[in-house]
Amino acid sequence: MNAQSGTSPRESVRLVSRPDVRFINRAGHVYICSSTGTLRIPQRNPELSESEGDIGLEFLPDDVIAGLRARTLVRSAADAPLSHPLYGTGHLPAARPAVVVGEGPLPNSVAERLRQAGAEVEVVQAPAHGPSAPGTLVLPLHGDETLLRRWTELSLDDQVPILTYLSSPTRLLFAVLDPPRTACPVCLVRRLRANHVWQPIADLPLDVLYGAADSDRWPTTAIAAAVLAHQAMSVLTQGPRGPAELLEVDHATLVNTRHPVLHTPLCPACAAVTAPPEPPERSAVDPESSWERMRRAVDPLTGLVAELRVRDPHREPGTSTTHVLTAGHPTTTWFSPVRADASGGAVKYDPTLARVCAVGESMERYAAGVYDPDRLIRASFRALGAAAVDPRSLPLASEKEYASLPHLARFDPDLELDWVEGRSLTTGRTRYVPACVVYVPYRFPRREERLTDPISTGLAAGSGLHHAMLGGLLEVVERDSVSIFWENRLALPTLDLRELTAGPAAAVVERLSAAGVQVTCKDLTTELGIPAVFVRYVEGPADRPVVAHATRADLDLHEALLGALEEADLCRTGLQTWLAERSIPDVDQIRLDRPDFYTYYCAPGRLSLVPFWDEGPLRPLPAQRPAPASPEAAVDEVVRRLSARGYEPIAVDITPVDVAECGVRVVRSVVPGLCPITLRRDFHRRGGRRLYEAPVRMGLRAAPLTEDELNPYPLPLG
Repeated sequence: MNAQSGTSPRESVRLVSRPDVRFINRAGHVYICSSTGTLRIPQRNPELSESEGDIGLEFLPDDVIAGLRARTLVRSAADAPLSHPLYGTGHLPAARPAVVVGEGPLPNSVAERLRQAGAEVEVVQAPAHGPSAPGTLVLPLHGDETLLRRWTELSLDDQVPILTYLSSPTRLLFAVLDPPRTACPVCLVRRLRANHVWQPIADLPLDVLYGAADSDRWPTTAIAAAVLAHQAMSVLTQGPRGPAELLEVDHATLVNTRHPVLHTPLCPACAAVTAPPEPPERSAVDPESSWERMRRAVDPLTGLVAELRVRDPHREPGTSTTHVLTAGHPTTTWFSPVRADASGGAVKYDPTLARVCAVGESMERYAAGVYDPDRLIRASFRALGAAAVDPRSLPLASEKEYASLPHLARFDPDLELDWVEGRSLTTGRTRYVPACVVYVPYRFPRREERLTDPISTGLAAGSGLHHAMLGGLLEVVERDSVSIFWENRLALPTLDLRELTAGPAAAVVERLSAAGVQVTCKDLTTELGIPAVFVRYVEGPADRPVVAHATRADLDLHEALLGALEEADLCRTGLQTWLAERSIPDVDQIRLDRPDFYTYYCAPGRLSLVPFWDEGPLRPLPAQRPAPASPEAAVDEVVRRLSARGYEPIAVDITPVDVAECGVRVVRSVVPGLCPITLRRDFHRRGGRRLYEAPVRMGLRAAPLTEDELNPYPLPLG
C-alpha cells in the first residue's frame, strides 16, 4: 500500500468488491470493469509497474477505495448479503417484507428467489393488514375483480406499491403500480378488457382470455419468476420509479414491449382518491409538443387508440396533405353506461398536426361517452332556478317536428332531468346544462326525458382548457352559420380563391385544381362577426360525380379556409370508400349515419337541388388577421363577440382522467340560442327563433321564412 497519512478506510473494516467488478492493470492504468460501466484511473502503485492483469483491492489507493464505496462497487464484508448493481446501497429496508399472493409454481418460485436474495417474504392467499405494511405486493392480475379491489384498498391504505402480472407460456405481462399516483390493478384489468379485439368474450376470466398458465417443468416459468423477483427487489430497495408501464416479454424472441398504463375512468377501486394531473399553467399548443404528450394514447393493449393509419405524402408524389385515421378504440361500456364512437380522422398540411388532430378527435368522442349517472345532478329546471340553462334555448324541436317524432318528449319545467355543472364564460358563474346536450351518446333514464337527440356540436379536445374551449366555441359558431345558410337557402358571397397567396391553402387548391377538382368556397359569416366558410369539391363525370363538403369557423377567415379545405380532403377520401361500398340514397331513404349525408349529393343532378350555392357575388379575400397572442386571448375575443350579440357561452369540462394523463383537455361548449345541425332528415331542431330571424337581421330577407319554406334537402355534412 502506498504511504498515506491518517487511518486507511480498509483498516477498520474488511472490504470486498461486488461480484461483477474486476480490476485490470494494463498500459499504465487500472481499469475498473463492471456491469454498470468501466472506469479508468492512472496506475500509481510501483509494485504494478512490471506486470499486467487482474489485481486485488490491496493495490488501489485509499481515495480510489472511497470512491468505489460511494459507487457501491466495493462494500464492507459485514454488510447484508445483498450485493447487486441495481438494488441501491446493498441494504433491504427493515420490516418491509414482500407479500407474494397465490400458490403454484410461479408464485412459489418468486418467493424462493426473493428469500435467497435476503428479502423477508410472506406468501398469502387473501388480503389482510399485518403488524407492518409490506414493501411490495406481488399480485397476479387474473384474480376476481372483487379480490383485486380489496388488494387495491390495502395498497391505498398502507401506501404499498403493487407488482402485478399475467404469465402465459408465450409471454409475460407485468407492471409496477403505485395507486393512486398510477392506475390500480382494477384499472388495468378493465382497460385490457375494454381494448380486447374480441368483445363477445372480453368478460371471460383474464387467465382464460390470455392463456395464463405455469409449470415447474417449463423454462419460461423460470424466466417469469426471475423477472418478477428482480422487479420486486427493485421496488423493495428503490421504490416505484417513473410513469407506470405494462411490460410485455415475448418468450419466443425475448423482445420487450412497453405499453403505457393510464387510469381507467370511474374505476370502482381508486377513482374516489385519484386526482387528474394538473395541467401546466400555459400549455404549449405546437404540434410537436402536443404529440409528445398524446402519443401515450396510441397502443393496442392499453391505449385510447389502437393504431394510426397514415397516408404518408412522401409515398404519393404530388400529395400535399397527410391523411390520418384512428383504428381500434376502447369499448367504454366497461366503465360507462354507454358505448362511445371514439373514431377520429384528420387531413392536415402538417403531418404531425394530422396525427394530433386525429387522436384529439378520438379523445373528444371518447370523453363524451364516459360518465357516471350517479354523479349527475338530478333536479327539475324550476328547482335549479336561474342557474339552469333553459333546454328550449338549445333549441329543441318545433311543434311540427314533435307531431311527427313520437320518440321526443316536450319539455316540462317540473320534470326531473340529469344536469351537469358548467361555467359561464361571460360571468364566471355556475350554469347547469342538461346532460343530454353534454354527453353523446347519452342514456335517458325515462322516455319523458328525451328532449332531443344528442349531438356532438361544441365538443373539442385541446392541449389546455382554453385551447379546447376555443375549438368548441368555434364549432358552435360554424354549425350555426351553416344551418342558417342551408336552411334559408341564402345567396351568400363566393370567395375568390385565385387571390390566395402562397401557403398551405394555396397549395391544396392548386393540387386539387390540377387534378380536375372544382373548388368553391362560400363566406357564411353571420352578424356574430366570426368568420365561417363552406367548401365544396366537385370532380368526376356528370353521371358519377364525387362531391365533398366541409365547413370551418375561425377568428381569421384564412385559417377557417385552410381548415375547411383540409377537412373536405378527408371527406373526399372517405367518399371514395363509401361510394364503392353502398348506393346513394334518396331523400326518404337517408338513415342516421354519416355516409348517407356525405354521399347524397354525389348522385347525378343532385346539385341542381341547391342552386343557391352558385348564387351571390364573387368576393375578394380579406387581409389575413394576426393570430391572437394565446388561446386565452382568442377565447376572450370569441366571448366578446358573442356577448355583444346577447349570447352567453358556457363551458363544461368533461375530461376523463386518462385523457388528462395524455396532456389533453376535453370541453363541451354550449351557446344557448345558436343553431346546431343534426344527422336526421326529419329532425332539424327548428324550435328556436334564430334560424328564422338571423337572415332578417343580416339584411338578407325582408321577413322570416316559415318552417314549411325552409330547405327540405339534407345538409351534406356528417
